[in-house]
Amino acid sequence: QFIRKFGANVLQHPRGVCVDNMGHIIVVECKVMRVFIFDINGNVLNKFTCSKYLEFPNGVCCN
Repeated sequence: QFIRKFGANVLQHPRGVCVDNMGHIIVVECKVMRVFIFDINGNVLNKFTCSKYLEFPNGVCCN
């Protein structure tokens, strides 16, 4: 069931997504090689580039 969308003015090329046990939504962007962490309302909690460590990430998982 679709509930809500967010990130329209933040995300450019989202590729992978997962949700951690605290409800944070983690999204990786492939072409710009960034990771975003959102709260359950879609607010950005943290973001960082990963080009030094990852090239063109296509997925993400958390535990």
